[in-house]
Amino acid sequence: MPYPLTHDYYPRHITMMNFADWRVLLSIATYGLLIFFMVKNWQKRSLLSFGIAFYLITLSIVSNLSITVGTNMAERFVFMPSVGFCIVLAFLLEKLGQIFNLKNVLSHYLLVAIVVAFGAKTVLRNLAWKDDYTLFTTDIRTSGNSAKLLTSVAGKTIERFMDDKTELRAIKIEQAIRYLERAVSIHRYKNPYLLLGNAHLYLEHFDDAIKNYETALSFDPNFGDAKNNLAIAYREGGKYYGQIRNDIGKAVQYFTKSLSINPNDGQVYSYLGTCYGIAAQYEKSAEVLEKALALRFDKRDAENLSLSYRNIGDAEKAAFWAKKSKNE
Repeated sequence: MPYPLTHDYYPRHITMMNFADWRVLLSIATYGLLIFFMVKNWQKRSLLSFGIAFYLITLSIVSNLSITVGTNMAERFVFMPSVGFCIVLAFLLEKLGQIFNLKNVLSHYLLVAIVVAFGAKTVLRNLAWKDDYTLFTTDIRTSGNSAKLLTSVAGKTIERFMDDKTELRAIKIEQAIRYLERAVSIHRYKNPYLLLGNAHLYLEHFDDAIKNYETALSFDPNFGDAKNNLAIAYREGGKYYGQIRNDIGKAVQYFTKSLSINPNDGQVYSYLGTCYGIAAQYEKSAEVLEKALALRFDKRDAENLSLSYRNIGDAEKAAFWAKKSKNE
């Protein structure tokens, strides 16, 4: 039975080693001895040979030596090989009992103790599989160097607490950020950067969100989720700079970038048109608000467009949009 139990090891839970490491040499020697005893006793139809063969054959399927299985290790990969291990263990206990005349003690009391201990561990392990959040938060205590698991536990933490109305929301999302920063320090790929962007966006850290979405896109320029969320981050950042910081120039910059990614967001055209109006750039305001209204009608946009045309001196269009804002 694999111990300690964890569902993911990818990619650095197991440290990279080379042939100068004594643990690698010990492993090679151990497998060499297993193969030696298997071959030596094969003609005798020995249970020992069968158990070793069963272990080696079932382990070889998931060893990444013959085919790549997508991860270097997982507890589920060793369930079938464990059958071979148990056969060999039972065989050895039987032989030891015969040698030391303790057959009943070893075959009964010791085997019962092993079955009870391992059975209890199996039952207790079932609790971890209640749901993804429980599994990931349980296994991260074992697989602290698994970039995939760090990303998964962060994703589920964000998902679980993003709509929480208490102070726990910020605490848990900050925890998710720490998981993700640890993940990218181990193995850099697009998914943790997407989630880092999401976490910072939920905390209204707009510049950090933008930076991480752009990093995700550097790995995959066609990453749809990162593109969409980057447009949202620029939109929300523009609102923040315009409404909270009263920095109209920065707001215009952010809204413009948002539209360069998603040119069909009528709400962003509305925000941008309003910014131009506040900055007394009425021609630009009118041009942008026309686009906003072409995508979806909004009474306030129509009113603002009427004001922009009035300031430009186009009385006819000002009257048209004033009337339209009241009639719609």
